[in-house]
Amino acid sequence: MIKKLGLKFRGRKAWPVFRSHRPGYAPWYLTSSEARFLTVALVQAQHVAKRLLDDPDLFRPSADDLYLVRVRMGRRWRDEWQPLPSPPPLVLEPLPEEVISALRRQDHPRHGVWEVDLFTLPRVIQERKDSPLYYVSALLCVHQESYFVVGMDLVPCGNRLNQLQRRFAKVLEKSPIGCPKRVWVKRPELLVLLSPLLEDLGIEMELAPRLPALEEVQQSFTDFLTGKETF
Repeated sequence: MIKKLGLKFRGRKAWPVFRSHRPGYAPWYLTSSEARFLTVALVQAQHVAKRLLDDPDLFRPSADDLYLVRVRMGRRWRDEWQPLPSPPPLVLEPLPEEVISALRRQDHPRHGVWEVDLFTLPRVIQERKDSPLYYVSALLCVHQESYFVVGMDLVPCGNRLNQLQRRFAKVLEKSPIGCPKRVWVKRPELLVLLSPLLEDLGIEMELAPRLPALEEVQQSFTDFLTGKETF
């Protein structure tokens, strides 16, 4: 595209690079809609930059936590002071009632503590050569006393929270050592997301400052992926 426009750049690293940055994905090429949006953003940024030269106080808000935003009204643009937008609400995948009922009917012994955490692996995955690379999160469940890995489930980073209940239920279903009497987590969001399922199953849950067994297993697994350790 740069060559078609007849533009030339000289010097090391002088060529501009435009990349899309989406949560859970490595930087990737822009889509056509992203390129159009970026064009509008650059034009408005240039407009504001020129005004800033004449008015150094342009970016001073009238109140705290407000930011200068350019808003399109018909064919014209105007300034507005707005707070940062709230993050989109988390939409959880509902857990079918038959799955919960099947877990209740399981005649598994309940003993010991499971340490459970969700973390991002230091690798990216690409399904096709023309598809963006994405990060993967691991749901890891470790028996605290024996350091036995009860289950490990991988999920794309972008779906790590809304699929958490379903994937943890899958680990419970396939567990070779029965169900835990208690589950430890160290992230408040996991406590909130898993509590409804565990309460239904009569499994206690606790927020712990550390997960010693899981953290040791996680470190060994991370070292293996990064070539620092071999099994």
